[in-house]
Amino acid sequence: MAHAFGGSGRLSVLAGVSPLASRFEESDAMCQLAAKMHKGVRCRPCAVATHYASEVAAADGDVVELAARLGLNPKGMTSAGVELDMDSSDELLALRDALALGEELRKEAQVWDDVLTKSERVTLMLKGEGVRPIY
Repeated sequence: MAHAFGGSGRLSVLAGVSPLASRFEESDAMCQLAAKMHKGVRCRPCAVATHYASEVAAADGDVVELAARLGLNPKGMTSAGVELDMDSSDELLALRDALALGEELRKEAQVWDDVLTKSERVTLMLKGEGVRPIY
């Protein structure tokens, strides 16, 4: 889950039980799971720094390596373009995952770049440098 939260976040566990007697086993199992979760879940926020250029380069390297093993040309490939079925190899699945990771990292890097650009423009504007925001 840490990867999904980007290293930090808040996790809330919601356990639902049924008042129906016919659902006793499911409700009992949920209560046991909730007790285990209460003991095992610890949430401490932590700062995570991501060096996007190296992460993207690593993902792209994996894509090139996996595509070469499969005899595919990685140029222009997207994760959505990789069709998986029941008989797909683990390498094809790994290729799709590496493509998706690279796409996700590129999108995150672009968002942070936009935030940084807007922050710099606002700082200059507040200093009276005559820069108009482009929101």
